[in-house]
Amino acid sequence: MSRRMFEVEMSRFRRMAAKGARGVLLAAVAVGLAGCATSMRQRSHAPRAGWEPEPVERVVERGHEAPGCPVAGPRHGDGGLAAVEQQVARYRRMAADDPREYWPRLGRALRAYSDCLDDLERRDEALAAAEQSVDIFRKLSAARPGLFEADLAVSLHFLGWAQHRLARHADALASIEQATEIFQHLTSASPREHAFHLANSLVSLSLALREVGRTEEALEVVVRSEAMYRKLDEASPGTFEAGLAYTLRIETQLLKRLGRREEALVCVEQATGLLRRLASRRPEAFAPDLAQSLTVMSVLQMELGLKRHALMAIDRAVELRVELARRRPERFEPDLAQSLAVRFNALYDLGRTAEALASVEGSPRAPPTAGQGKAGAVRGTPGLRPAQSLHCPVQAGPQKGSAGVGRAGRGALPAPGQDEAGEVRGEARSDPEAPLPHP
Repeated sequence: MSRRMFEVEMSRFRRMAAKGARGVLLAAVAVGLAGCATSMRQRSHAPRAGWEPEPVERVVERGHEAPGCPVAGPRHGDGGLAAVEQQVARYRRMAADDPREYWPRLGRALRAYSDCLDDLERRDEALAAAEQSVDIFRKLSAARPGLFEADLAVSLHFLGWAQHRLARHADALASIEQATEIFQHLTSASPREHAFHLANSLVSLSLALREVGRTEEALEVVVRSEAMYRKLDEASPGTFEAGLAYTLRIETQLLKRLGRREEALVCVEQATGLLRRLASRRPEAFAPDLAQSLTVMSVLQMELGLKRHALMAIDRAVELRVELARRRPERFEPDLAQSLAVRFNALYDLGRTAEALASVEGSPRAPPTAGQGKAGAVRGTPGLRPAQSLHCPVQAGPQKGSAGVGRAGRGALPAPGQDEAGEVRGEARSDPEAPLPHP
């Protein structure tokens, strides 16, 4: 939709709004905000085929897939892929001469290779690399029991993610179940070392269960993960706040899906409180999460009749996202479009129709400077591109150097990762792609 078309349509919908056609107007705002700058959409990888804007009412489900996205962009690109390919080839040669020493390194390098390929949308190749990594660690675990179970679980997480990306959700669930069983066994033997890994794996399992329609089971599993994260955070205050916030946001989505809105609001309020603290310490990493959590909280508050609270929450979300979009428009304009549409709804529910229309009308034309203009119109909104989904992977791991294996990102399945040396770690990664479809 061009800007001229948007202006014409908004004029028509204003006339309809004056006659009380609220439902049509809300739909127009949601689609118009998303569509007015489709031609401006820039991606570092191929866009998803067949994407269409989603209505504002889906914001809660879309808002809890993968929080914690840092402001920095994706880790990998063609250059990163070339480096990992060289590492894989080198370890293959070395493993031929010294398999005992280099097979484990090859298995970890293949995980990184799968990760890079996935970043570049080469999903079949990513799956093949993950399968090879799993095969290596299965053989190593059988040959040397007790040494490579954690590596096998990590590789199973990568395999589950790759299967999920190819819509093989039943296979993905089976892989994550195996990984969770391994971490359950490891935690029983060494809870201090592996409790975080199990908590993170339970989040993955919850999301995998949700993908096959087992929502109530998914909720039971994520509640268990929440309890584990709370114990971890009590034992090491502040270290696991991001993981707990992530888990609470997943729990919010599942409760909402089951119609339990009051409980969902309690969860997202707790998550928002955690994210406020995290963002105050590391705004570059957690401001996007805080904005998304505030947006979701606003939607739930509106649904429960808390209209003024909803407006306060969404005002803060818009403020954060205006600044984020000013810095990185290609990454954060869709998020801003989402929050502006929710803000329109909040203003309209309060009977402030003129302000609602002013805020939306000004958005596509406004210069990229933060602030608010007359009658509440939001300034600082660059040309908006399609709000295809507002997921970004989570920084759910330990925050003070805990050696974790949970790459609690990649959207749906928080899979573990490793550093350049192949060591298992708990750092999250970034991915602007919306990872999970919705029924």
